Amino acid sequence: MIELARPAPAVGVAPAKILLFGEHSVLYGEPALGIPIPSRGVTVRIEEGTGQTRVAIGRAWAMHKPNATDAIRAFALRVREAREIASPLDVGIDFDMPPMTGLGSASSASLAFVRALHAWNQTTGTRRREVAEA
Repeated sequence: MIELARPAPAVGVAPAKILLFGEHSVLYGEPALGIPIPSRGVTVRIEEGTGQTRVAIGRAWAMHKPNATDAIRAFALRVREAREIASPLDVGIDFDMPPMTGLGSASSASLAFVRALHAWNQTTGTRRREVAEA
C-alpha cells in the first residue's frame, strides 16, 4: 500500500495596523489615516489533521474572546464540507500583538485566514469558488 504525503501546511500572514488619526471618523464613513505595523500581526496556519478539526489560538486571546475558537472551528468545518475534504483540518492562529489594543487584530486575523485559505487552495488545487462558497 502506498501512503500519500500530506499537503504542506498553508500559511497566511497579515500585519497589525495603527490609525494615526480619524479612528472615530471611520465609524461614520469618513476617511482615516492608517499604516501597517509589519513587525506585529497575525499568522494563520492550516494543515491536514489526523483527528477532529482543531483550532488553536493563544491563551490571552482565548480569555478575551472565549467564543472565537468555536466560531473559527465552525468556519473550518464549512470549508471542509464545501471542498469535500475527508480529513480534518488543524488551524493554528498566532497573534503577535496583545488583545484589545486597537491594533486591528480582528481584521488582521480575517486577512491572514483568507491568505492561508488561498495558499491551501494553491497547494491542493481547489478552485477559488469552492472556498468562497464556504
